[in-house]
Amino acid sequence: MHNEFDIRSVPGLHALTGEPVNGKWLLHVQDLAAVDRGRLTGWSLNISGQMDASILIEESPGVIIPDNVQRGIERVLMVSDTGHIDNIVVELDITHTYIGDLVVELISPDNTLVLLHNRSGGSANNIIKTYTMMNTSNLQNFRGDSVNGRWRLKVSDHAGRDQGKLNRWALAIEQK
Repeated sequence: MHNEFDIRSVPGLHALTGEPVNGKWLLHVQDLAAVDRGRLTGWSLNISGQMDASILIEESPGVIIPDNVQRGIERVLMVSDTGHIDNIVVELDITHTYIGDLVVELISPDNTLVLLHNRSGGSANNIIKTYTMMNTSNLQNFRGDSVNGRWRLKVSDHAGRDQGKLNRWALAIEQK
C-alpha cells in the first residue's frame, strides 16, 4: 500500500511551517493492533517552500568569567554573509551561582550595542535563555544593521565571591 500525506490530509503538519528543514528527520511508525503485522519498505520526504535566508553561528568556548572583573570576557563570532538583519535570536548558556552579578552585552559589526542581561535575577543560578525580538525589545535595534563582520559578546561579573563560565552562545540571524 502506498500513502501520501500532506497539509490538506494531515492538518497537524501545519505545526512544521516555518521550521528549518536542515537536520535529521525521524519517522515513527507503530502498529497498535495485535492481530497482524506490517513492514515499512520505504519512505520519502518532499519539502517545498521558500529558501531559508538565515544564518546560524555558535560557539561553545567553556571560558571562565572572572570574578569581580569589570572588563570580563569578550568572545567573537564572524559572519561572512552580506545582507541586513531582519530578525535575530540569541541563545546563551552561562553557568553562574549568582546571576545578579552579571552583565551581558551583544555588539553587532556596526557597533550597535544591546544589553541582554543587567545584574538582574539576584541569587538565581545560571542564564540558560533564548533572547528574541519579542522578549527582548532592544534586539530591534539591530534591525537593518549589516550581518557581515565581527559579532561580539561581552560578559562581566560585577561582584565578588563566585565566578561563572560561558558554556555556549549562538546567533540565528534572518536577513532581508
